[in-house]
Amino acid sequence: MGSEQSTSRRSRENLTKDDVKNLFDEQKRQYILRLKAQQMKDQQKAEQAAREAVQRAMEKMRQEKVIEESTSKLNQSAGQQPATASREAVPREMERTRQENVINESTSKLNQSTGQQPAIATCLQREPRPYSFSQNDIHIGIAQPTRTCIYGNLETASSSGIPATTPRQQSPLTTLGNPPTGPFGIPDATNSYQSTIRTPESSNFVPQRPANEKDELNCPTCKQSYTVAIYQCFKGHSSCSNCKSRRFPCGICGCPIGDMRNISLESFIAESKVACPNSNDGCRLYIKMADLEIHGKECPFSEMLCPLAAIFGQCQWRGKLPQISKHFNDVHPSHCNADVDTEMFLTRCETQMVHYVALGTFNFLFHVKVSECDRKIYMTAQLIGTKQSASKWSYEIHIYNKSQARRKYQYVDVCHSNKTPLSEIFAEEKCAILPFSYAENFFNRDCINYKFFIKKDFGSKSSRSRSAPRRRC
Repeated sequence: MGSEQSTSRRSRENLTKDDVKNLFDEQKRQYILRLKAQQMKDQQKAEQAAREAVQRAMEKMRQEKVIEESTSKLNQSAGQQPATASREAVPREMERTRQENVINESTSKLNQSTGQQPAIATCLQREPRPYSFSQNDIHIGIAQPTRTCIYGNLETASSSGIPATTPRQQSPLTTLGNPPTGPFGIPDATNSYQSTIRTPESSNFVPQRPANEKDELNCPTCKQSYTVAIYQCFKGHSSCSNCKSRRFPCGICGCPIGDMRNISLESFIAESKVACPNSNDGCRLYIKMADLEIHGKECPFSEMLCPLAAIFGQCQWRGKLPQISKHFNDVHPSHCNADVDTEMFLTRCETQMVHYVALGTFNFLFHVKVSECDRKIYMTAQLIGTKQSASKWSYEIHIYNKSQARRKYQYVDVCHSNKTPLSEIFAEEKCAILPFSYAENFFNRDCINYKFFIKKDFGSKSSRSRSAPRRRC
């Protein structure tokens, strides 16, 4: 028994994220299959009930017709004309007409459920027309119903002087100022709303339902993507938090948006992946809605300041990542003299140096800072991009004395992102650090010679860990 429990526990621990996702997809697929099977079974039951109703009605009509023919033949054989025949013919004809209508309606419903056009009779449907209210009337709460007739077949009645009232004219939006009353003049609490509800910017607000499946992931009120927080009206329709904060009515029914949250839809939206808002500028990542705000702050394809502005505070340039190489070559050419595997030197009079290096489509900054307060020399490399992209690159520093070939210092670590402040990297000592006393061993003719390398790390995730930088002296 204990071995079985340990085996099941190990099997659960060995499940990966992909396995859990596959299990969830399989359960979801089975649930959809069961749901479709139940819907098909219910549809078959409804079709069978409609067929049985049609058969019963037709059998009843056949029996009445047989009785009527027998009675007629009996009267003709006797040579008499029944006195009650004329009185009974009218209700019998009315009953036959009613049964024919029942058969036609049942047949029409059956054909509609099976996707066919009705063969016996067609149901006339009224074509709905949009209605609207002016924004001024909505604000003051005395909106009046429009004069446009909603149903086309009632236009003649209204033009002839007969009032043609329709249920849709009693919309809740038309009674914001005065709550509707019941049959005995008592105000109806279920349909009375506050007059402080505002409408969207459009002056002709027409509640609509989503047109397709893609729009189902958008707020029906403002037609924009759902935010992380989703609220519901008292009828259960969802709207985003922006519409609630601006006190818009529900885009489907026009009711006020309440404080009830739609937790299920929020979880689904938070896990769904969408393209980065900067996809047109080159970002190819698909981010979960829950992480979209965090990614937007560090996405390298969003508008950015010059990286030297935070260090020297002089450049006022703003632009996109593809423009940064041209900016450094045009405005900061003195910072573009370095390159990987190239001998560089640091003199005693220099306090801070920043080198811009471009490797293909990736842009790096190599920093050297001499701190007189701490009496240390700091060196590190940053990728102009996200932290996730920076974790896939490593840098290596070689410091040596040309007069003493055996004296050498090496440091290897993972690149940082330019979104991480440089002061934080130096304060937490997540970089190469040389105390002044140790750096004196590498001075040759009042300068220190060094090289740096930047490489793409193709190893496993454990090899990219920042917790174990390698130093060799």
